[in-house]
Amino acid sequence: MNVKSVWLGGLVATLLGLGVVRGQGPVMLPVDGGGMKPPPFSAGAVGLPPVGTPVASDSAPPRPGLSDWVVGPRPVGCCGPVGGNGPIGSDLYIRNGASFPVGGAIFSKTLDTGWQIDVGARALFFNKDEDAAWTVDLGVTNIFNPGTNNGLVVGLKNVQVSQPSLVPGGPPTLVTVPNVDVTIKNLNRTYVNLAIGREIWLMGNAEMSHDELNWRIGVDLGGRWGTDKVELHGFNHRTATIGGGFIAVHTDLEIPVGSLIFIGGVRGEWGYTWDQVLQTSHNGENEDLNLLFTLGVRF
Repeated sequence: MNVKSVWLGGLVATLLGLGVVRGQGPVMLPVDGGGMKPPPFSAGAVGLPPVGTPVASDSAPPRPGLSDWVVGPRPVGCCGPVGGNGPIGSDLYIRNGASFPVGGAIFSKTLDTGWQIDVGARALFFNKDEDAAWTVDLGVTNIFNPGTNNGLVVGLKNVQVSQPSLVPGGPPTLVTVPNVDVTIKNLNRTYVNLAIGREIWLMGNAEMSHDELNWRIGVDLGGRWGTDKVELHGFNHRTATIGGGFIAVHTDLEIPVGSLIFIGGVRGEWGYTWDQVLQTSHNGENEDLNLLFTLGVRF
């Protein structure tokens, strides 16, 4: 090989190398008014797919629906402290049982043992360990007591008495009688109740009731507001607005059935009612001791 061949080969290699280096730089385009500018950027120039090209994905596209915040699951502590950092539960219940008049100048002597029915709902605000809860209870109560057969007479003043019309077929007329002696046929009371209370679980915490038998005890303190109607022998009934208060203690078994917890228990209650259905001249206040049986569900 002569010197001329070597020199020509080196020259060709040098030119090729300069072409490669120059080819990696940006291409400049002329612009109006002189000068040069680079071409528009293209993702394909650096190995990315051009703009607008669909990108393959291993996951399916999202489907419309409710968010995880609505349907869960939610991470622990996502929503801040609730119920003293414990959950909030609910009870639905029905109670029924005997009502014993034990106080009051008139009704304790003129009423026999009656029947009480309660229906309502309760919110439970658990502590962290879920072995105790504060409660708020809203319900409706009806108490019916028949009158006694002892013939105790109650004197009423200025009572309107219905008398037959003097005209055949005409409507009856109301006549005010200054003094009337009456005996009580029955007393029917209906209240709306609002109470606060405390519950304690004695066999572990409340969460365990979803899997096994549990036992709880509690106390309630509340007030009542409603109306009553007293039926009188031979005279028109009388009605009045009434109010009162009560305190109760109870014990309940909790029985898991599927996703619900059924409740069965016993409740003892003392109640006091302010009442003027027998006029202000008589002490119409009433005290009751009530023994009730409870059926309900907690969820």
